[in-house]
Amino acid sequence: EYSGASITAIMVSIIPLVMILIGAFFLKEKLTKINILGIVLSFFGVLVILYNGTDTFWASDNFTGILYLLGAVLSASVGGFVLKRLTQRYAIATIIGWQNILSGVFYVPVLLWKGVPVSTMTHYFSEIWLPFLLLSVGASVLAFAFYANAVKFIGLVKTNAVTYLIPVI
Repeated sequence: EYSGASITAIMVSIIPLVMILIGAFFLKEKLTKINILGIVLSFFGVLVILYNGTDTFWASDNFTGILYLLGAVLSASVGGFVLKRLTQRYAIATIIGWQNILSGVFYVPVLLWKGVPVSTMTHYFSEIWLPFLLLSVGASVLAFAFYANAVKFIGLVKTNAVTYLIPVI
């Protein structure tokens, strides 16, 4: 609503960079010189793409969208920090279970607030809820389980360095 898909994709792509910084500063994970060089180059690359030589970057609707996206980036990054702490205390399955329960509790009120009729949510099981369940269980839960295990065993910095390379691979 406030920003385009390309800017959103670019802003979301800096989440691993911010998580690497959080891992290094707050979790005291090792940050190598090559990590630092990659962070600096990536950050300036994002700035160059966002500010493409026009004044549209500073337009009020675009700037508002970027502020919202920065909030999302910080939220996801803090989530990585919290995840690292949680994996030291709880089993991955417990974390995933609570994550899904809480997201479901918060998801339904947002649907209702956005004006999705209850009849739509209940009558179209095979068209709406079945694919939603398959995507959430099949893709999201498995992906998060692999990610959480990587954070637990190799740390936030290394996990997000690999995550940042996924588009390249």
